[in-house]
Amino acid sequence: MARPGVGASRSMLTTAMGRAYLATLDTATFESTMARARAERPAEYAACIDTIKRNVARYPKRGFTVNEGDAGMGVHGVAVASRVLYHHRPLLFNCAVPGSLVRAGWLEKTVAVQLGELVRAVESAAGVLAQPSYVPAAESGSISATETS
Repeated sequence: MARPGVGASRSMLTTAMGRAYLATLDTATFESTMARARAERPAEYAACIDTIKRNVARYPKRGFTVNEGDAGMGVHGVAVASRVLYHHRPLLFNCAVPGSLVRAGWLEKTVAVQLGELVRAVESAAGVLAQPSYVPAAESGSISATETS
């Protein structure tokens, strides 16, 4: 298995980090971003949209997104959008692991919890307030886990 290089680009549609970013967008921005993705990457959009919507809809309650090998190379991941902003965008944190190490529920019950704790510690150190400065599309009720378009 080849490892991606430091700073390698991956699609926001397939990665946990991309999905965490999408979960921070307001409804209009989320919808326009998905429309652009559908036009520019139709096959990838079709393969990922249900998983994206599920991750975005669950983000307000869970506080993280997952990638279960969607980005390829057998890599699974968890991501959290922090409340620390840089150029008006949240800093994103992720943890990626080889799929061969993943057991059922481990990403959600262990990795996501520890990553969330790390992000909260960074936010605390940065003096960030407990409330997010963005209103994710899922919180507005416009994105549901069961939508399929």
